[in-house]
Amino acid sequence: MDSAVPCALLLSISETFSPSSQESNKLLRPETVDCVDGTTLQLIFFDGEEAVKAWVDGDKLYGSTALAELWETEGKLENIQLFILMDLLGTKVGYDCSLCPKIVSLYESTQGEYDQLVSMETFLRDSGQLLQMDDVDPAFNNATFMGNIFRPDSNYLVAGIISDDHTPFLNRGVQNILHLIPFPFPHGFHSEDDDEENLDPAAVLNLDLIIRCAICSNLTSISDLECGCT
Repeated sequence: MDSAVPCALLLSISETFSPSSQESNKLLRPETVDCVDGTTLQLIFFDGEEAVKAWVDGDKLYGSTALAELWETEGKLENIQLFILMDLLGTKVGYDCSLCPKIVSLYESTQGEYDQLVSMETFLRDSGQLLQMDDVDPAFNNATFMGNIFRPDSNYLVAGIISDDHTPFLNRGVQNILHLIPFPFPHGFHSEDDDEENLDPAAVLNLDLIIRCAICSNLTSISDLECGCT
């Protein structure tokens, strides 16, 4: 969960956009594909919001801070069109209960991108491309319908209190941050109880499809790539 599933999602994205998985080298040659302003995709595996002794200012986020400092020196931060950070994903989300975690919108600056994920989830669900719980586990009979993973009516009340690997970039002026993290936080995070028992196969597969299709639709027309959504 923290953060095996986000890493798996990044690997899935990389496979989708890898030239070896497409018919041609389109993604290595921007002039041959309908990209948005020549935008490219970079995948970053941060060092896990680590701290040496305690999670306090000055002793955390070493990996992301180092990269943010480097890119600030190199003048690359202003070129970031959208910064997506994924964390604590893959647990049971989306059930119709008041305490079940959902991925909420945390920054007004990326409300449009968040709304695209909401729309993509709705489209994929309405077209029958998202899994229900009983598609993965036929014995599951508690709630066969998996509610929305993303919460359209969410606001930005918790944005400032969630410090994560995006924070060093935010502090250096990167505003277009889409922080994909469930709230409230899932049970067992940052503990020895965070194991595969916390993962929900349907949620993982649904998130993978939603995020891949949303990224694909932003970088290029879906017809140009085999993204898995129709």
